[in-house]
Amino acid sequence: MLEPLQVTLGGHPMLVDYAGLTPGLVGVNQINVRVLDSAPTGMTVALAITQGGYSTTLLVRVVQ
Repeated sequence: MLEPLQVTLGGHPMLVDYAGLTPGLVGVNQINVRVLDSAPTGMTVALAITQGGYSTTLLVRVVQ
C-alpha cells in the first residue's frame, strides 16, 4: 500500500494531481500540484513534501 503524499507551500496544502515515475526518464519521479490562489508569494517560500513519515523542505520563489 502506498502512503499518501502531502505537499504544502508556505504551510498551505496543495492539490496533488500526479505523483509517480516520469515517462522516458529512468529513476526520475515527478509530482504535479495545483497552486491555489491562496498560496503565499515571496522570494523564499517553504515547499514541503511529506510521505510515509519522511519530509523534505526547500525554499522556492513564488510570483503571481
